[in-house]
Amino acid sequence: MAKRKQAYSPWPDTVWHSSGNGAPQGLADEVRKRLQEMAAGRIQSFRESEVAGVPDGVQFDAAWRERDGGRIKARLRISAESRIEGLLDILLARQTRWTLTAEADRPWCHSWESPVSVFFPEKKPNLWANDWVTGSLRMLKFSRVGNEIMGSISGVLKELAQQSQYTVVITHDSRSEEEIADLPAPALSPLLPIGLLGRVLEIRAVSGQDEQFNDVLGTEHHVTLPMDGAVILPSNPRKDGFGRSFYSVAPGRKDSFESLLKLTAERLVECAAVPAHFSPGVREGLHCLRTDWVLPEVVPCIDHLTKKNESLQATVTRLRAELDQGQSREKEALRRLEQATSAERRLRERPVYQELTDALEELQEARSGLEAAQLLLDGNASEIAWLRGELARVPGRAYAEPAPVQADGPSSWDELIEFAGELMPHIRIGDVEKPLSKIRGHEKEKLWLRRTWASLEALEAYAQAKEVHGAGVLPNFAAYLKWPHATVLVPPHLHASLESKISRAGVHAKSYQARIFHIPQQGHVFMGEHFRIGGITPPAPRMHTYDDLTGESKLIHVGYIGPHIPTNADRG
Repeated sequence: MAKRKQAYSPWPDTVWHSSGNGAPQGLADEVRKRLQEMAAGRIQSFRESEVAGVPDGVQFDAAWRERDGGRIKARLRISAESRIEGLLDILLARQTRWTLTAEADRPWCHSWESPVSVFFPEKKPNLWANDWVTGSLRMLKFSRVGNEIMGSISGVLKELAQQSQYTVVITHDSRSEEEIADLPAPALSPLLPIGLLGRVLEIRAVSGQDEQFNDVLGTEHHVTLPMDGAVILPSNPRKDGFGRSFYSVAPGRKDSFESLLKLTAERLVECAAVPAHFSPGVREGLHCLRTDWVLPEVVPCIDHLTKKNESLQATVTRLRAELDQGQSREKEALRRLEQATSAERRLRERPVYQELTDALEELQEARSGLEAAQLLLDGNASEIAWLRGELARVPGRAYAEPAPVQADGPSSWDELIEFAGELMPHIRIGDVEKPLSKIRGHEKEKLWLRRTWASLEALEAYAQAKEVHGAGVLPNFAAYLKWPHATVLVPPHLHASLESKISRAGVHAKSYQARIFHIPQQGHVFMGEHFRIGGITPPAPRMHTYDDLTGESKLIHVGYIGPHIPTNADRG
């Protein structure tokens, strides 16, 4: 069982790894020349050595620093060994094998330069830019497959899916050979971040080849290549978090092929951002890199340290100013709360039957003031707790000092949905437009919008913490609110884990059905868990959610944002 878990775990997010085939002669000489050129300023140091036990094996180590201060050490191994015996031997000409593993001191950023650009000559891709499996698929352009590969396409795709260093994309151009020759289509690679160079293979199916590909893709990989579309080949084992529909990219009715490639590139970057399974090849390369590294470590850039120190000092200054402002807001909120409480007390002391209409109006006004004051206090308490927690992480500081200015939240419901889609990978907001339309334009809309965004931020923080610490520590969001290490919180009374008085049958059946919402690819589910984003005064908005972090989708789904859905007791 332990071996199975290890094999299916993702590789560290600090690692970059790839491998491929190169020219049988001269590749090592070209790498040596390239590193000598780069040593003039791009890299800090490099070293060449033999690979013990590998005939004609040579390895090159290099260390460098990225412009943002990221420190990287990398190892390239070149060998004439043959790796595959049997099925794919006939596809491989005599070529040189290479494996490149790099590790950074922080999570790898795709905007960094690809390690292959450091080791290999830029203007001679024919020397190195062929894939590890067949030796004929190219890393810098798309590859069209001939009959010799199409005859073994099942084995080729199976092998590629198991090579965790590659993200394989199959695109389709249905035009005839004559049309393609007159107006060639562009490749996908120029649209990708530079850090993915050497880790993406594009196979271009032409004319009727999509049918041959789909015979294999549908039965063995459970995905489909649309006509004039694209499909990402799922890795084996598959990465978590992506449903079957994610992998296929279908063209729009009026989209050009260039538009399809752009959309495919965006989908591919999203897929590549999730580390693949820790395959034996990656594990071996990383172990080798870590155990016998002899070059001096790359030292942090002095300018970078200076800027970081200045940034910390500026953060401390902002924290202090923010704490002062927070304390002032808290005093004002307490004053308003006292006024509202006194007004309500005076109303309760008046005779029940005297000036009944005026009393009811004043009571409504007083409750509104009390609610607004309580909301302000809630926001301040959460904000100050977060600020103190952040300040405690600054060396030499204490909880009594303040936090950086938080980013502005969305200014409209449309922005909230858009920002959540971009910034919260664990949150999926469903079709909430119809109930939202009933609270748009309300005088308290900004207050509700801010509270909804704060609730979504807390849900995302809970999802990320659960990924790290597991369901045993954080079985649900209610447990997260009580967790001492929680970084983003909402007041507990704003969250209701379920509506216990609502049952599936009997007098509550109608209320139960009103809280069932649709989740793509999973169907309809009951969403009793909800957030009180408004008070008790109608429309008293609520946000209903469904926690599926341990389920099929690995997401938290938002099925409803709108006026309070009544129960039989008309409470919630």
